[in-house]
Parts: sequence; structure tokens; C-alpha cells
Amino acid sequence: MSSALLSRLSARTLFVVGKGGVGKSTAASAIALQLADQQQQAHLISVDPAHSLADVFAQEALPVPARANCNPGLILEEFDARSFADDWLAELRPALIEVAERGTYLDAADAQSFLDLSLPGVDEVMAALRILQLTDGSAQRIVVDTAPTGHLLRLLEAGSLLNSWSEALEAMARKADAVAIGMIGRAPEWAAVRLIEQWWAQSRAFADTTRNAQFVVVTRGDPVVEAETARLVEALHARHLPVAAIIANTQPSGVADWFAPRLETAPAGCTGLRTWIQATRSNDGPQVEATSSRASAIADHATDANTFDLLEALTEPLILVAGKGGVGKSTVASAIAVMKAADRAICLVSTDPAGSLSDVFGQPVSAEPAQLVPGLTVWQLAADAEFQRLRTRYTDEARLVFEKLGLDQAVSLDRAVIDRLWNLAPPGLDEIIAVTEVMAATERCPSVILDSAPTGHFLRLIQIPEVSIEWSHALMRLLLKYGVAGSLQDFTTELLAFARRTRELQERLTTPGQAAVVLVTLDEPVVWAETLRLHAALERAKIPVAALVINRADGGPSRGYPPVVSSVRVIRAPNLDIPPIGADALRSYSRRWED
Repeated sequence: MSSALLSRLSARTLFVVGKGGVGKSTAASAIALQLADQQQQAHLISVDPAHSLADVFAQEALPVPARANCNPGLILEEFDARSFADDWLAELRPALIEVAERGTYLDAADAQSFLDLSLPGVDEVMAALRILQLTDGSAQRIVVDTAPTGHLLRLLEAGSLLNSWSEALEAMARKADAVAIGMIGRAPEWAAVRLIEQWWAQSRAFADTTRNAQFVVVTRGDPVVEAETARLVEALHARHLPVAAIIANTQPSGVADWFAPRLETAPAGCTGLRTWIQATRSNDGPQVEATSSRASAIADHATDANTFDLLEALTEPLILVAGKGGVGKSTVASAIAVMKAADRAICLVSTDPAGSLSDVFGQPVSAEPAQLVPGLTVWQLAADAEFQRLRTRYTDEARLVFEKLGLDQAVSLDRAVIDRLWNLAPPGLDEIIAVTEVMAATERCPSVILDSAPTGHFLRLIQIPEVSIEWSHALMRLLLKYGVAGSLQDFTTELLAFARRTRELQERLTTPGQAAVVLVTLDEPVVWAETLRLHAALERAKIPVAALVINRADGGPSRGYPPVVSSVRVIRAPNLDIPPIGADALRSYSRRWED
């Protein structure tokens, strides 16, 4: 039935989207390979920071675009946002520093420092610019393997961030014009003006690209996954973006119109990918019964002794539950929290922008902390809201200060610059601001469990604290140079508190006995590969890993995928017919964990 599916996918650019772990990379790879098999020049690009294309195609790492071994008509690319940003900024830096130096009180060194902190590493914007490059290229078809839901939505908003950068540069350029006219009687032609025009044009072009694209949503017949899928489809429709197909991978789903049955072996390599897409069929035919009855193979005599041993071992006040999207992080984090809450106060907080705690507990979880069961307080971090709250406080206070000073037009341009410089906040700052709010909460909640974002963005979370601290210091230096730091008392107090809590977070993550990570994985080759890379990254960052949970495990022996280092405790969690929803089900689920 693959030809019937591909006939639905007529757009030049296809975005393959969905919750992490549902098989997006498999679906994107199979679709791109089938297009190439039909003699169409195809370019498959993964913009997920935790790439797995090389694992899916069983090829070496793909730091630069390369042809698929099995079909030279298919180009594979694991997009390196950091390198792309470095090259992109190197070309633009002279124009940016010129206008920042002429349009603010920053000297050249300060301007370069501020820009270096602010612009590099914007995964979503860099991905958008790379996709635009591909649309200008020769590929007949472009298939985008995206990051999980929350960060996909950020990718779709990349044009808005480009616009905010343009506004910041425009404010600097206007101030630079005013200074130049006062000194030499005319405004020179700033190179940054052309850059502003380019960013506006790229923002419009990316909006056109997404409107003319088609979206393939991948899901699975699991209540938690289906709930997130429904929210994703609603978000795409709200943006007037066309959903061409919804594919249920391995488990039938009531929200899907296509179904890819579970294969005897995971679809890896070109043969496996071709088998996968050939097996995919319309859901109009007879429904295939779910086959996830493997939980019955787990011994009925299993007790909760192993669970309690694990809980007693997790004594750190900050536990981060991490892993590839869709492996069951939220379920594992919730199960640990429910069990630990039996004898101590626990806070469970989700930092995933597409959080699933409401689905796991079967009741609403919002940004407001709420006690769902005795001893357990739960909430979903609203990173964007925390970021906007701090930004609003900054701009409102700045506005009042300038009004009290009775500024003339030239100084009002300074005010515009100060307002717009916030647009250059480093990527991921919103996530750090939100997490530092959790650090403040540890004063009233001695034990905190974080349900983390999927791998790529979890790594950004643990890598960005130092950048955030430097950025807050750079902003403070700028406010001091403008002479308004003392007047913005509430904001500067909060900015200093943010820097302090960020430093505390950084220290806690690497201090023995203060924080630990519980990795969640599946007994599948692509997931294992990403888990091993995540474990290695945590080792490099000197953040301890307390345990690894193999979720949805069969009762039999491991399928033989690579083990993690022997020092990490491994727990096998059962593959249940019905995913645990609600506190009672989570307790029953965790009592069946085994070493």
C-alpha cells in the first residue's frame, strides 16, 4: 500500500512530526527512500538535535550530507545547528558589531561578547534557514525529520524569532542614524540594514515553505501518545498547515488513517525501511488487533522489593528523568514520584514543552502547583510564560524610568534599543528561567523530580547555565553603561537572583549527592544508540547517572543490544497491555519493575 500513501504526499517539502519515540525517523527515512526508489532526487534532513538517521540507515555518522549507501538518489543529512550557526554568524558578525557599537553604549568588545552569547546555537532558527537553503537547491523532494512536538512548534515559530532580531537591529540602526546625523550631517548606509531586510524576507519565505508543505504525523495506539497527537494536529490546523496523513506505528490508533504493523525485527537499514513502508496500509480495512500482550510473560510473582531498593538508592534532592522522546519518561518519573511520596514530600515537575503529566495522571496538570496525591505536588513548567513574565517586568520598569526622566527623541532611541536588546536573549534562556524557578521551590520541597524534555533539548538544558549566567552579567553591564541599572531595582534584583539560582543549578548538577539522572530507554537498537550517546554526554558533563530503566520490556532475555556501563543499575519495567494512568495504576506498574 506504499504507493497509495505516497500518492497522498505530493508536496515538495514533507515534515514528519509527532511525539518523540513514536518512529518519526523510521517513517521519514522510509518515505524518503521510497521517493528515491521512484527515481526522485530526495534530500532527507534530521533537525532533531538527537539525530538517529545514521542508526536507522546503519551507516556511519553523518556530520555532512552524504548519499545513502543503498540509493545514490537519496541524500542524508543530520543537521549540525551549532556549526551552521558558527559559520552563519561569522559572516554576519562585522555588520552586527558595527551597528551594535554605533547604536548602543557597548564598545566593540562588549558588542561581540553580547552577540556571541545571544545568537549562536539557535537550533530551530538555524534549522529553518537550512530548510530554506534546500528549497533553493536542486532536490526534487525534501523530507524533514523533526524534533519532538514541543520543539517542532518552536521550529514553526522560527520566523517570529527572526522578526524579533530584526526589530532589535532596527532600533540600533535608528539610534546609529541619529548619532551620525548629529556628527556628520547624514546617515551612512549600514550593512546591518541589508541584514534586516534579509531576515524579514527569510521569515516570510519560511512561512511560505511551511504553508506549501505537507505534514505527516506519526503516532501510536497509546492513550498518552494519542492525547499529545491530538494536541499536535490541533496546533497544526490552528496554523493552517496541511496534515496529509497520520500514521500509527506498531499499534493501531483511533486518530490515525494509516497503520504500520509491528515487524518481527526493528526496521533498520534500507531493507528494513522498504519492508516497513510496504507493510503500511490504510486504516479503512480490517483493524489489526494490538499485540502488546507481552506483559503476561512477566512473572506474576514479581514483588515491589526492587522498586523500593531503587527508591532508597535515589536519595539526591534533585532527580532528572531523561531519555529519547516517547520511551515513557513521564510515566517512569510519575511512578517514582508516587512511590517516593509515600514517606516524604515530593515535587514532580515537567520541563518538557509538550508535557504529558496530565495524560499520565488522568487529571489536569497546569503551571500552578497542585497536590494530586498525599505528599505529591505536581506542575507543568510554562517556560514561555516565565520568560515573558521576566521580560515584561524589564520592559515595564524601563518604560517608567524613561518617562520619569522626561527624555528627548534621541534618548528615546536609547530606550528603544534597551527594549529590543531583550530580543537577543540566548536560545534556551526560557527553559533555564523556568528550571531556576524549581530551584527556588526546593526550599519548600526537599525532593524534586524533573520530567525532562527529550534528549536533544535535555542536553541543551544542562549545557546552557554558564551561557545564561554570562548573558545576565552582560545585560547588567549594559544597563550600568546606560545608567539605568540603579533605577530598575525590581528587575535587577530578579536578574541577579536568576544568575544566582542558575549558578546553584550548575553546581548542584555536578556535586555528588545533590543530583542524579535516571535514564529511560527501550530495548530497541535506535533507542539504545541514542541512550548510549546521552550517557556519554552526561559522563563528560560529570553528572551522575543513578539508574537506567528499560521500559516496555519483554519478560524474556534482552534482545542483545549494547549494555550501558556496569556501574549503572538497570531496571526492567513491564510492557503493559494498558498504559498506567492515575496514581493507583502507577503504583501497580512500578511494583512490577525488576532488576
